[in-house]
Amino acid sequence: MLSALLHLASFLDISDEPVVESKAAGEALARMGLYVQRLDDDSIESLADELDVLSEHAQKSGWAPEAIEFIAAFLENCGFALESEEEEPTPPPAPKARTPRR
Repeated sequence: MLSALLHLASFLDISDEPVVESKAAGEALARMGLYVQRLDDDSIESLADELDVLSEHAQKSGWAPEAIEFIAAFLENCGFALESEEEEPTPPPAPKARTPRR
């Protein structure tokens, strides 16, 4: 199922005119994103795990970098904000010391 979803999404995203009318492709991709957003948390987590496995397979098998990037960005392109385990919140800058006027 995931392969079919990714194949269709990549076809719509990559194909140019006259193969696919760009406005219609964009609308179909947006609708696909809305359907993915309707999944419950467990289904999203499962989908994310499957995408990780597929991404690893793609890297080991020497797939094109564009394909690997498409897989890695799929959930983000469907409207999900991905959390990075490496990123920590940046603290606000320290206030600057004021020099008294004379």
